Amino acid sequence: NTPPTQGQLTLVSRLCDRKSSQVFIIMSSSNMSAGGGGGTTSNNNSDSKKGGMRRPASVPKLRSVALCLNGATTTTDSHGGDDDDAAGATPVNVTPFYELASAPGQAQVIVDQVADYFASGKLNHLLKPNVVALDVGANIGSFALELMRRTGGHAQAIYCFEPVDRTRHALMENVKRTLDPATPLRAAGTIVRVQDYGLGRETGTITFDVRPHAPACSGAEGLAASAMNRDAQVARIVDKMRDPENDDMWAKGKPRVASAVRALVPTFMLKAGIGLWVDYYNKVEKEEVKLDTIANFMQREHLDHVDLLKVDVEGAEEDVLMGMADGLDLESPGGIAELKERWSRVGAIVMELHDVDGRLHRVRHLLESVGGFRVDLEQEEVFKGGDAQGVDVWNVLATRDD
Repeated sequence: NTPPTQGQLTLVSRLCDRKSSQVFIIMSSSNMSAGGGGGTTSNNNSDSKKGGMRRPASVPKLRSVALCLNGATTTTDSHGGDDDDAAGATPVNVTPFYELASAPGQAQVIVDQVADYFASGKLNHLLKPNVVALDVGANIGSFALELMRRTGGHAQAIYCFEPVDRTRHALMENVKRTLDPATPLRAAGTIVRVQDYGLGRETGTITFDVRPHAPACSGAEGLAASAMNRDAQVARIVDKMRDPENDDMWAKGKPRVASAVRALVPTFMLKAGIGLWVDYYNKVEKEEVKLDTIANFMQREHLDHVDLLKVDVEGAEEDVLMGMADGLDLESPGGIAELKERWSRVGAIVMELHDVDGRLHRVRHLLESVGGFRVDLEQEEVFKGGDAQGVDVWNVLATRDD
């Protein structure tokens, strides 16, 4: 029940150097005490909208894992490091991380997605000292911590929005682990501020579908990303498993396993097995969460600019963006002009978008025509042809020519 030691991390670093693929190793299991989060992160830079930080009704069980991120920037976290003793070794990023014990393996999935955000290099010009970023849908903190590493700890401020209690607890523990005790990142002056609410079209309270075994897919009640049709999902997964083109997605580079499943497992048995997994994966619990708008937040924090806005909110992307229009009359020329001015203070946006009912077209029009961005679309291999629901999921990158 202790974090990984430097010796353990060195061992993981050597394993990463010897394998070209990513390595995921469970280092320890930790049931955090109520004092672990304490309502604020230990660097005393965490704050909330009003009053004290909301705390989980019961402190969720976390587990500590070591993530090896080949190809990422060299870690500066004192919990990780390079293996300088390994002859001919290529430096790798070995990072201890907390994830929810109810969702083993989710940390690696989220970290891989974050790597995709930066893979094109189109955000490199933002990785500079004094960058200000909003991480909307922060989950357990992988994007914020990666941004800290890529800026060497010189970001001015990273605001993390995570309204789900249990997920925010893991986020705060990951921030605390990275910044306390004092590390090169902390010494460089990075400020991480954890907010206990989300951003949306308007202020208020809504019901979230919280998925304990897939927390990264939690979202507003009834949205396509969280309200899943079981039979359609099972059928789509089975179809993908029957197609050899998809072997790398589910068989993880084991073609013999994939071939054996196709040859030996009847479809009805495969559907039954996948159905059990889907029932477990899609378990939903209800939670009331708070929302504010991005316009209110920037005004309250006196932010005259945001260099990078990251949005991953499982189907509520358009609502987050429309929150910039809070208080404006968009039927009037003055309202549109003010909205354009507000968007001019945002440098770039990276966003996962679920294209339902023409959402991609509307968001692209908003970003290009009103926001003045250049919009690029990318799609991860796993989402080509649609997700388990048949919904197209895109990575949207909005940048400026200057």
